[in-house]
Amino acid sequence: MFFVAPASQAQLIFSADFSAAQGYTDGQLVGQPAGAATVWMEGMDAVDNPAFMVVNEQFVITQEVDATGASIYRWILYPLPVQTGKFTTAFEWQYVGPTDGSIDVGFCLSSTENFDRNGNGLPDFNEQGVMCRFQQGGRVIDACNGQWDGSSHYERSQDILYADGTKFFMRYEIDADPQVQTFDVFVRPEGQSEIQLADTFGFRQDCPNGLDVIAIWVDGNFPNSQVIIDNIVVAGPAPVADWPMYE
Repeated sequence: MFFVAPASQAQLIFSADFSAAQGYTDGQLVGQPAGAATVWMEGMDAVDNPAFMVVNEQFVITQEVDATGASIYRWILYPLPVQTGKFTTAFEWQYVGPTDGSIDVGFCLSSTENFDRNGNGLPDFNEQGVMCRFQQGGRVIDACNGQWDGSSHYERSQDILYADGTKFFMRYEIDADPQVQTFDVFVRPEGQSEIQLADTFGFRQDCPNGLDVIAIWVDGNFPNSQVIIDNIVVAGPAPVADWPMYE
């Protein structure tokens, strides 16, 4: 693990390293970890396909296309205790595929009550709170600087390319106070210094009752590209700037 938070500062809310010790086994991630009170859940079309899998104690996302070459849109969810203040989400992710390939995968923190905004009870882009992604078009990492109205405004402080397979250590500093609803994103490419990608970005959708779910999507049209995600940690409410995140 890469995360150390002094007990006097932060409470561990959730962690997943997808190991056997945590109850994970190779196979579909939905319904895991085995025997846990809270498990990964179907968001949209997340079962009976290879999109969201545990492989060798890592979370592997595989991008698929249909017979016409169009992308297949899928989501997976993990419920969290409701957060209405400052907290942090940290994780690792890494693109696996050809250097001329791409992927469209996003890691969000959201409110499940918003998933009814489109009338179907399923997650969609305009219903999310905190959003950061591997962008398909430019093969860069960016984040949505939202206006709390569902509209899309992806931005980044600089280009951070992912298609060379670099592992990235991510951390989101989130303020889910209903009167604030902003976040910062920091990225540390393996072997390099940390970069602030997003500074005081707004939630994409208004989340007046806090954030209560991790929501991850895959939706690109380059077949069989993958992202490996590992070592997810959600903790709070201490300011993240005071934590040695990468020990």
